[in-house]
Amino acid sequence: MTLSDFRGLSFGIKIGLLFRDGIALLSRPAGQEHRVLFSLYTYYVEVGWDKAGDIQSIQAFAHTNGLEPYLDQLDWHELA
Repeated sequence: MTLSDFRGLSFGIKIGLLFRDGIALLSRPAGQEHRVLFSLYTYYVEVGWDKAGDIQSIQAFAHTNGLEPYLDQLDWHELA
């Protein structure tokens, strides 16, 4: 499934695919949301939950710019 295909799906189908095939990578706080970065097929999906546990945002992207908020969580010494 391409990124374009994923973006065209309904909310429910996106969530189903994400929880079935996605791999949770990192999480972070973002204002009133808690966001989790997933790897899904050949792209990334960031999902934001509010304090009540309701999904507020889903953003799918293939570019690495969207990874920037998560980079400070990586321990680069372990990768060397």
